[in-house]
Amino acid sequence: MSLHSPSLKAILPLCPDDVRVMAWVKPMCSFKPNVAPAYAWEPVIVKPVRKPDVAFGTPRDWIAANMATGQGLRGSKPSKFCYWLFQVLGAEWEDEFTDLFPGSGIVSRSWEAYRSQFALLRAGA
Repeated sequence: MSLHSPSLKAILPLCPDDVRVMAWVKPMCSFKPNVAPAYAWEPVIVKPVRKPDVAFGTPRDWIAANMATGQGLRGSKPSKFCYWLFQVLGAEWEDEFTDLFPGSGIVSRSWEAYRSQFALLRAGA
């Protein structure tokens, strides 16, 4: 679940004990007049499906990625964020994924690309 940082203190107590709070750091963020410090990160609450496959690298509990541009929707996630999230979740190519907030469609497209890459890597093993 992606949130904005002020809502974290309200949402986190409603979550199971075994969730992790990750961070999406936005190097190029939008600055609001008279708001300091800037909101340059977004909390992401994660409950992994399984342990991530570290054969492809150990994921960090944060990702630095610029917001998606040209998607027409505020808060659109970039593909880099999506791939990181799939790895953190321990997602595998045969898993089913449902984007509850399809918006621009970038998350679903990223899932299909991730699944394809994962399947090709596994086939070569």
